[in-house]
Amino acid sequence: MFVATGAYPAGGNTRNALLDGYAVVTTDSGHRAETGVANGSYLFAVDPQARLEYGDQQVPHVTAAAKQLINDFYGKAPDKSYFVGCSNGGRQAMIAAQRYPTLFDGIVAAAPGFRLTQAAVQGSVYQTQLLATIAPTGADGRPDISQSLTDTDLKSISNRILQSCDALDGASDGIVSKLSACQPDPAAWACTPGQSTDCLTPAKAAVVKQIFAGARTSTGAQIYERWSFDPGIADAGAWRTWFLGSRSPNNALLSIFAGELSHIYTSPPTITPDLYGYSLTANVDAEYAKTRATTPIYTVSAESFTNAESPNLDAFKARGGKLLMFNGTADPAFSFPDIEAYYRKVQARYGSDNAAETARLFAVPGMAHCSGGSYGTDQFDAFGALVKWVEQGAAPDTMVATARAAAGAPWPGRTRPLCSYPKEAIYKGTGSIESAASFECRAPG
Repeated sequence: MFVATGAYPAGGNTRNALLDGYAVVTTDSGHRAETGVANGSYLFAVDPQARLEYGDQQVPHVTAAAKQLINDFYGKAPDKSYFVGCSNGGRQAMIAAQRYPTLFDGIVAAAPGFRLTQAAVQGSVYQTQLLATIAPTGADGRPDISQSLTDTDLKSISNRILQSCDALDGASDGIVSKLSACQPDPAAWACTPGQSTDCLTPAKAAVVKQIFAGARTSTGAQIYERWSFDPGIADAGAWRTWFLGSRSPNNALLSIFAGELSHIYTSPPTITPDLYGYSLTANVDAEYAKTRATTPIYTVSAESFTNAESPNLDAFKARGGKLLMFNGTADPAFSFPDIEAYYRKVQARYGSDNAAETARLFAVPGMAHCSGGSYGTDQFDAFGALVKWVEQGAAPDTMVATARAAAGAPWPGRTRPLCSYPKEAIYKGTGSIESAASFECRAPG
């Protein structure tokens, strides 16, 4: 049996489970958009029970129905059950491992929004208000977020990251693989007197530094983790699509995270047709507090039913469950350092070697959200690796990934090893930089 949610097939899920012979079910969490209504995708959340079903209760409900159908049709229960999800589906995947450990033998959590309430504060309110400080005024009299950073600015940021970090893995190949050593200071990207190319204005450099550092409260407390320094931020599918948009306001974080934060994740919810106005004016501290609040109507906080932050995998581990997580380091929706911080908590709970028997994490340099990104190798068989781990006991140390051969791709067919965390792909010093065989996975140092 195979359960798929979120963006599927995602990067790393290059096979089709249905064609491979699995009984497959997918879920929309039981909620459909109300057509013809402003923000109709989120209005279900006015119902407290619908919030809970969206958050975590749909996982056991859908799985029970699927297993019953399989048993009725085939006359037997599934031999093995797998869950694959990306984005919100990746969050659900982690919920399955943490809260419903008996349902699945193996789980792929891809680009998981496992701290979705914090990510929504970051993506909709905190970040919008930062970008508004450097945005020109649009025709509607409000900041034009799409022009906060121009395409030239994004290219400058990408170039600066490459200049600082590209060669750290031993190969100047346009991919930053040694993330552990890549820590440039965006303040240094500000134009010096007389400089006008490959730099940012001081105001823009200051905002970019704050974005990379992750969302914080007014007192400096961290809300969401920092972001990886990956040159893929300049890709059309990354910051331009998700943070900025091609016109204002049409970026993905406003249309997704602002609607989710205002309607689903805050108690009481803010029901408004003007998500841009909400993002521009909402108080970061207050909205963050509301994600953890309860009311007489909304008696369970959004953070508790939505997020999947617990490193407690005791029950899942005891039954031999396997959890494979991966995230692109150019992902503009959910930062790799956030899932990295989670995995470190799992390691702290069980010890590094013991943790790796149950859960493994892979960084995908250059990959955007779930898949794509001009700078990455995003085609690899994560599900196949999971099945071998579950059914043959072959834990994945590396997965070979291939770059897409799409029109305009800078290195079609290039291959790279994806390394089980904390190892990183390092050039051996000889061989073609287009081949994974020329790289090996090494521990940071």
